[in-house]
Amino acid sequence: ALYNVGATYMEMGLAADAIPHFLDAEKVYQSAFEADLTEEERAADPPPRSPLAIDCLRTRGLASETAGNLDEALEIYEESVSMQRNHAGPHHPLLAMSHNNVGALHVRRKNFKKAREEFGKSAAVHRGENGTATPLALIETLVQLGNVCVMDEELEDAEKYYDEAVEIQTLHVQEAGETVDKSTKIANLLEHIAQMQGRYGAKDLAISTWKKEVEIREAIVGPKGLAFATSHSNLAVAYAANKLWDKAISAYEESIEIIKKAGGAKKHRGLLIDAYRSTANIYVSKLDGPGTIASLRKVLEINKEVLGDEHKDVAVSLVHLADMKSNMKMSEEALVDYEHAIEMYERLDGEDSISVADVNIKLGNVYINLSRGWKAMESYQEALSIRKKKLGKKHPETGEAIAGVGLAQAALGDFEQAMLAADNALKIYKKNKMSDNHPMVERVKQQRETAENSYKYGAVLRL
Repeated sequence: ALYNVGATYMEMGLAADAIPHFLDAEKVYQSAFEADLTEEERAADPPPRSPLAIDCLRTRGLASETAGNLDEALEIYEESVSMQRNHAGPHHPLLAMSHNNVGALHVRRKNFKKAREEFGKSAAVHRGENGTATPLALIETLVQLGNVCVMDEELEDAEKYYDEAVEIQTLHVQEAGETVDKSTKIANLLEHIAQMQGRYGAKDLAISTWKKEVEIREAIVGPKGLAFATSHSNLAVAYAANKLWDKAISAYEESIEIIKKAGGAKKHRGLLIDAYRSTANIYVSKLDGPGTIASLRKVLEINKEVLGDEHKDVAVSLVHLADMKSNMKMSEEALVDYEHAIEMYERLDGEDSISVADVNIKLGNVYINLSRGWKAMESYQEALSIRKKKLGKKHPETGEAIAGVGLAQAALGDFEQAMLAADNALKIYKKNKMSDNHPMVERVKQQRETAENSYKYGAVLRL
């Protein structure tokens, strides 16, 4: 019961409150355990410990770590290592777990050398006496060792640990009579390792590992398998992390072709769209506007083909395409797409829907870029009217619409009203406790400063 209370506090995010309950549970378990011992057993050095009490100790360490008491947690974890070794011997899986706890805490403190020592001890436990290993646990510990080496920028050592993990998994597969080149277990392990390598910054290793995973995955599922397409997408992400844009695009294109062979848009619309959107993002990183627009057009075409012209996903695709055109200063084309999207949202969601307001803000921004102040004012006012009605006068998005009206007023030369609108927007942001460095706040402050300077020093009236 005491342990369960502590666990409940942990689930509630109240780790500090959990600690005394785990401590009391530990004492109760140890007392009950000692009651069954003989006098000789009680006199042993070191004295025997209850397995349940050790578990409570280890969990108390976790609670201390979660509460931010790292020194206390480390002391508890190290005590649990000693007790676990005395209780169960040098090759018990729970001893490895205790070493892992110590190692993970050292990682958190960025003491990677000590972390490697602890995970190394954990691996030694899993290797077992006389080399009788616990394969799966050893594999995971070796991967953790590889991760720590990457964090410590010891990439050669990291590669050795990762390779050893794969070698052990390969032997395990062979012993089970399975085909190595078509082993899902090996493919999944390579996938896991590649993900860890990417997460911790071993970008070149990640590419190499994903390539191996791609080969095995194709042998498992065939050239039309969706898992094979996913492998190519993962490889594309690794290439992109290394800024190898052309290779990333090529990998995504491979993924797209596989999805098409597996049934195309009618069966796998979501996967195909994700691949095209990812390709668009790569083109953005590559500063290739035409490539980005071509990919976003494919998304729009696929949605129209599968869903028909009157569907929200089509409207969303249209807005994404217009956004990119707007960013590329293709303003006239962006206007057409935004206006079309507004018409669709009016039919699908209603004329006073938030989606209509949102696109009107975008439309107003394009009109500002085209120096069409009156048209911008119409769009911003429409957005403001809807947002006031739907969200209330004090909502940040209402403030955004007010700021938009201010932009239009400045474009029309009414700088006093433009400053007043900016002030009103900032008041709303402040009431919503938005920080001074929030992008929306910074943008409106700049907008107000520009209007004030224009008011003070004069500006050409733009109609």
